[in-house]
Amino acid sequence: NLTKTNEVPDVIFPMRTGCTFVPYQDAVTPAVPPITDVISSRTGTNYQPPNCWVDQLKAINAAEKFIYIWGWAVWADLELLRDDDTKKWETLGDILKRKSKEGVRILIMVWDEAMSTDVYPVGLMGTHDEQTFKYFQGTDVT
Repeated sequence: NLTKTNEVPDVIFPMRTGCTFVPYQDAVTPAVPPITDVISSRTGTNYQPPNCWVDQLKAINAAEKFIYIWGWAVWADLELLRDDDTKKWETLGDILKRKSKEGVRILIMVWDEAMSTDVYPVGLMGTHDEQTFKYFQGTDVT
């Protein structure tokens, strides 16, 4: 008896419903002409390109139950907002620690780069995996 499903068996994170996916061509696409002049949305308003970092910050801040992050490079020192170089922004690591203290379950799965060492913790591929592991060690972020 076969059941049609989109779920992948034997994975770490089970399939969830009600989730969204937004593809980004770049982390930040400037909202400047000709992008905003030529392309318009279905509502007739000027197109506003998405900003990956701002969207991620909004989603993390709005999370109430859990945050799952998986990626090639998850860098705890990353400042998601950077529009003012004179200001020190809250880092991704700070935000995740804050959310875990609010009772949100944080799970991170980072690529384990074999070339990350104590001598070069950023790693040959720049994944920051060892730095991220050490940053969250001893916290509720796992």
